[in-house]
Amino acid sequence: MQAQEYAQALIAATEGKSEKEGTILLERFFEVLKNRGHFKLLPSILRAYTLLISKEERDATLTLRVNKSLQASERKKIIGEFVATPAEDILVQERVDDTLASGFVLETKNKRIDRSAKRALLSLYQNIVSESV
Repeated sequence: MQAQEYAQALIAATEGKSEKEGTILLERFFEVLKNRGHFKLLPSILRAYTLLISKEERDATLTLRVNKSLQASERKKIIGEFVATPAEDILVQERVDDTLASGFVLETKNKRIDRSAKRALLSLYQNIVSESV
């Protein structure tokens, strides 16, 4: 087995376990590594484990940039409308963006939904400036 596979197995085995159960699983995990002669992979396994955990946290983070006037109820509605995952499973970071005239920008690791007037206003400004020259 490679370090990445060991790290994935460790994450799957410890998911939802108590601290006591996790400690027992780790002891067994170390025994398996020793018995298979793979204990020297431990630093690589820990590095892969850390990367996998941080990736899961990044995937579960949602950034919502809004203008000042957007109410809390409207923010919850936006999150519920565009996010398939239940809100308890993700970390929502709300930021007030003074550059947004209206609307919102919703960002995840792989997706960006821009429902703000900022881009339209910038485009309008550029059209006006380019025509007047």
